[in-house]
Formats: sequence, structure tokens, C-alpha cells
Amino acid sequence: MWFVFAEGTWWVATARRNVKVRNLQLEDQVSLALPDPDRPVVAQGRARIHWSEFPAAVSQAFAAKYDDWDIASEEPDGPRVLIEVETSRWLFAG
Repeated sequence: MWFVFAEGTWWVATARRNVKVRNLQLEDQVSLALPDPDRPVVAQGRARIHWSEFPAAVSQAFAAKYDDWDIASEEPDGPRVLIEVETSRWLFAG
């Protein structure tokens, strides 16, 4: 799973066929946890799936973080979706 924090929102890129995508279609409440020993991050929020037409600024943030990676390109695991997580509660904010 690939992620960035851009435009004040968490964005996660994953394969469309992953079970987490099916689960999000049933329940949009999520928790995110980044287990950094020095600056842990735990947040709760609501997820929204973007099936296509990813925001340009977010695509650029992924490219900057992951060595020019194009999140819209299909890989061996198939087409991707972009999951937008709007944070409603911070439990740890690093």
C-alpha cells in the first residue's frame, strides 16, 4: 500500500481488486496507523474511493515521494484506486 499526506488529507493508492477496497464499499469509517517509533501517527476518519481521474496535485505528491511513480499506471496487480481519507480525529499526530 502506498500513501501520501497531501492537501491536508491522507491518500492511499492500492489495487482495485484488494479486499480493503471491497470492505470500504461496505463501511467507510477507517483508522490509519503509521508505526514510526519516533513520531507515530494514528488517525480516524471517513474514506472515499476514487476509481479514476485522480487529482493532479495528489498524483504529483505520489510521484515526488515514490521516485516518479505514476499512480494511474496499471501494474501486475491490475488497475488502482485512490482512497481519500478525511481525518475526523487524531489519536497521535507524530
